[in-house]
Amino acid sequence: LTVREDGVVNGEITADNVLVYGKIHGLIRAKYAHLFGTCHIEGIVMHESLTIEDGAFIDGKCKRTNKVLDEEEESEDTTNPVKILENIRLIR
Repeated sequence: LTVREDGVVNGEITADNVLVYGKIHGLIRAKYAHLFGTCHIEGIVMHESLTIEDGAFIDGKCKRTNKVLDEEEESEDTTNPVKILENIRLIR
């Protein structure tokens, strides 16, 4: 998934590879996340591999995990749903 420089995402992104040039407000789950110098992130980045270029703006938290996509598959089980985030509040 690529978020271009003029792109804005409000919500959750889940993908193997995430390239961010634009703005994201919310949760990113990716095996590989690359945050370019033009990006503006407010939220949480869950990743297995993370690259951050000079100039990238991040207001939130980066969390390394080996189970980025596995947790989503488990949460689809209706008998025992897994909640990664119960409350998230973004301050602007």
